[in-house]
Amino acid sequence: GKINKQLFNLNQNKDLSTGEVLVAINSKAALTAAFTLTYFVQNAAWYPTYDIRVKDIDKPLVIDYKANVAQASGEDWTEVKLTLSSADPNLGGQKPAIPVWYLQNYSPPSSYNFQPVSTTTAANPTTKIASGRVLDMQGEPIIGATVMAPDGVVGTYTNENGYYSLQVPYEVPELVVNYMGYMSVKVAAYPNAETRLKEVAQMLDMVVVTGKKTEDYEFAMSSRSAKQIQSQNMRSTPQLAGQVGYGLADKKAEEKSKEVYSLVNEKANPTSVTFEIELPYTVPKDGKTYTVEIKENEVNVRYEYYCAPRFDKDAFLTAQIVGWEEYNLLSGETNLFFEGTYLGKGYLDLEKAGDTLGISLGRDKNVTINRTKAKDFSKNQVLGTNKTEYRAWDIAIRHTKKAPIYLILEDQYPLSTEKEVEITHIEHKDAILNDETGKLTWKLNVEPNKEKKIGFKYSVKSPKYRNFVLD
Repeated sequence: GKINKQLFNLNQNKDLSTGEVLVAINSKAALTAAFTLTYFVQNAAWYPTYDIRVKDIDKPLVIDYKANVAQASGEDWTEVKLTLSSADPNLGGQKPAIPVWYLQNYSPPSSYNFQPVSTTTAANPTTKIASGRVLDMQGEPIIGATVMAPDGVVGTYTNENGYYSLQVPYEVPELVVNYMGYMSVKVAAYPNAETRLKEVAQMLDMVVVTGKKTEDYEFAMSSRSAKQIQSQNMRSTPQLAGQVGYGLADKKAEEKSKEVYSLVNEKANPTSVTFEIELPYTVPKDGKTYTVEIKENEVNVRYEYYCAPRFDKDAFLTAQIVGWEEYNLLSGETNLFFEGTYLGKGYLDLEKAGDTLGISLGRDKNVTINRTKAKDFSKNQVLGTNKTEYRAWDIAIRHTKKAPIYLILEDQYPLSTEKEVEITHIEHKDAILNDETGKLTWKLNVEPNKEKKIGFKYSVKSPKYRNFVLD
């Protein structure tokens, strides 16, 4: 398998299709003219990733915005000026027309069944870890296969042993696996999946345009799917990839930027966002991902802690960003750093963001929360054919931070679905009650090294032969 991959790379150039562009010109007089050639190529892609750093909860949050770029267009891009676009030329711009809808009987296929999804991740309860291994039909690992969410905003590549691990939104049911020379496969987004790829009989021709190229080159890639992009390894630094690109060969070469850090011209268009990278980059045609620095933003945020001790006693630090639209962010994977420590990966989900964008920064072990049952109040009483069960919960919060913290703590009353079962709310001091869901919410300011106590009480009256789990 390794030898076949090496042969493919060696034979790649000679198998490329080439073509000529013939231009007919009508001119009233003799002249000297310059031409600009613009063309689209497949196998070029990019997607965003972020390093999110918090030094302390009294300091601003730092978002390091990076692009992961890769291309297998058949030409090396040497010292080019990249333009990254959030638009996707593959989607088209024609608005849909609604046809007449006739109802017809439909029976879904019984074999279409995904495996259960994984549990939520430690850093972000709204995401899950999907992992697995990609092999060929002979059982050999495939190195550098792309594993992407269907919308293409988050993805990864298989390592030297064919393994991958990816954090995706919890509701994503499946991933798309691609590798050059093999058929695409959809795989359920759950842990420890094994995928076998089948070789295709013929490779799709890649197209290049031959001609005299000038010194500068500009490329724009969509931020969507990274299909057909090959990579042999994931680098430890943030990286780049995209689906469709266009190249622009210009007669006049501009002076190259000599700054070490890339200068970026950011433009918000009516339907997309573009980032013009002034610092030239080299992106070889090998399909590997390369990191391009877009920008670094220092953002003033409101830090909040959140805890639901009935399910998880750890406190999660979150950052609330008001006016996040001005930063032109895109949904994508994040690397989380808190107080100089790497906490793991998260996911920036902009589709669910409202006026305020919440970013989960993981667990903070410096905040301890204990939820215990008050034994002196929790008891059972039987009267006639009915029984009444009493429950009380004490919750103690303490932290060792230098400054006060703002904590949102949630618990809940049970809800009854039967008339013969009555639930009485006895006490929930300082909590906001949602009558429809039974949810209790406390909004607390907790001083350092001082214990704060809250709690709530309730009773459940039911026939004495009925048993319920109340703890």
